[in-house]
Amino acid sequence: MKSFFDLVQSVQKNGLCCNCMGCAVFCRAAGFNALGINSEGKPVYEKMENCFECGLCHAVCPALGEFDGDIKAQAGWTAPPGRILEAVIVGAAGPGEAPGALARLLIQLFDSRRIDGVVVTLPGGHVSLGASREKILAAVRPIPEDGAGRIRVEEKGNLDVLQPIVAGALTRVALVGAPCQIRALRKMQVLNLAPSHAIEICFGLFCSGEKYLAGCRYCSDFSSEFADISWGRVEGLQTGESTFIARTDAGQAMLTDCLAAGELVPPEGGGHGREAPAMAVKTVKSVSARKKARALRNLRSLKTRSVKVNI
Repeated sequence: MKSFFDLVQSVQKNGLCCNCMGCAVFCRAAGFNALGINSEGKPVYEKMENCFECGLCHAVCPALGEFDGDIKAQAGWTAPPGRILEAVIVGAAGPGEAPGALARLLIQLFDSRRIDGVVVTLPGGHVSLGASREKILAAVRPIPEDGAGRIRVEEKGNLDVLQPIVAGALTRVALVGAPCQIRALRKMQVLNLAPSHAIEICFGLFCSGEKYLAGCRYCSDFSSEFADISWGRVEGLQTGESTFIARTDAGQAMLTDCLAAGELVPPEGGGHGREAPAMAVKTVKSVSARKKARALRNLRSLKTRSVKVNI
């Protein structure tokens, strides 16, 4: 059974780690507390004596190919960029309205009691939890309207903020994260690992990975292909407009409810016309293809070939 030591050798030392924190989050939620996050946002041994080499930190790593077939089957994944049930273009908030489209959707889900909290995890060590309107707005504040592509995380998170989820105080949580973090969560769900049991819905951010963490050069997922709902801004949209892509039945139902409630509205005047969602999906597919090609080139340039990575 491979341990965190093997993960360091095959992923961190090869520059593949994208600091998604999946391994450390599972270790903390399971009560092992062997792993933590350092000041750079990287997973490290915190209490090495607590590690009994279960190998599960290795199994949930999104940089490795373990259980990729399982999560694709679970998601009904199709050829890139994943399953797409519906795409919606959402306009900017009206005058005087501070929350962006993602925040408005989350608040609507919270007010309607579809979720009881929101956890935001961003590569680089950021983790925050909101279980009230005010704290949800604060949790999503670091996310710009164009998704996760160029986020610079200044504030490092503390995994202790997840304690309400671990303790069972929150049981219907919305996860907002980058593609790597959604993939790690889906692996946890396949393996029935804590804290994935408390995640009601996953919101995945569009993430170009450009000028970001070193490990992002090897990530092939731009549009969070395993999320329930993917969100971000693509070329061709006006300032403040963004795209929501429903990928699962649960995601589509929640998106439909929020549109019906008036929390998400199309751009004034119909935006770019009825063809706008199709144009946005076409752009997402194009950007996804470029990111996959770039990741494959970068992987082929690695001198070390000891790790299997699926594209």
